[in-house]
Amino acid sequence: METTIIDRGNLDFFTSFLLPDAALLLKEGKPIFALGLVENEEACGALAGGPRDGYFEISSFFVAPVKRGRGGGKLLLESLKSCMEGQSSLFGIRSDFTVTNGELSMYENFLRHSGFEFKKPRETIYSVNLSSLSKSPFFSKAAEGLKVHQFLEIPTSCVRELDRSARISEEAILPLPLDKAELDPELSVAVMDGSRIDGFMVFDRSFNGQLTLAYADSGAGGSAAFSSMLSASYQRALEKYPKDTEIIVNCVNAISTSLLERLAPEGRPLSRSALFLTSKEN
Repeated sequence: METTIIDRGNLDFFTSFLLPDAALLLKEGKPIFALGLVENEEACGALAGGPRDGYFEISSFFVAPVKRGRGGGKLLLESLKSCMEGQSSLFGIRSDFTVTNGELSMYENFLRHSGFEFKKPRETIYSVNLSSLSKSPFFSKAAEGLKVHQFLEIPTSCVRELDRSARISEEAILPLPLDKAELDPELSVAVMDGSRIDGFMVFDRSFNGQLTLAYADSGAGGSAAFSSMLSASYQRALEKYPKDTEIIVNCVNAISTSLLERLAPEGRPLSRSALFLTSKEN
């Protein structure tokens, strides 16, 4: 096996081994570096990424299953290290990822065996079992008389206005507009202020098809509104999904992490940050 640099000229041979975002950047000639794995003139893997905060950050890594266990992944990493030689601005290699399936569990084991150290992740993403939420006293704080609406009950014009306002303030709720995103409209809920959405909670399947609490904002109602919305979503989830359903939750800051730990202490952290130092940081 050998490695080669991927560019627009040979991209078609490696596209199936790259994540869509990495392949698109390469296709558009954007600043991203990629290596392809080849055996007998056949593409069988790829690595892609770029510099960030003093590290080469891997954004895409894949070796064909039939080629694993034969040193292909190790060869990609060693080739990357060779390409980094002389790059005084880079201290090492970093990979941030979320373990949501068996493939990513194998990737985590591969990095551990390759000498990577695991540090506190930039993001805090948890998996929460639906049945474990039934043990939480959090729902007792729901505000009596506060009306919570499912997104399927809310006029599309209100949803579009919420999305438009968020994008104007450069705080997009989801990559796609809310009226075009694949939401779960029964679990996604909101508290209305007249014809305007105030607090809201959005569920989709953005993490490998798993049910995901993608965004939440309590609005003017504060913690009581948050509890009421979460309680409404939880009750509907119990009706719609098996009790062993796993829900992915992205905690965007220390406050939301603390809240989740109180809400669901049995939640499993899925985020990983793996680092390999190639030189000493200043």
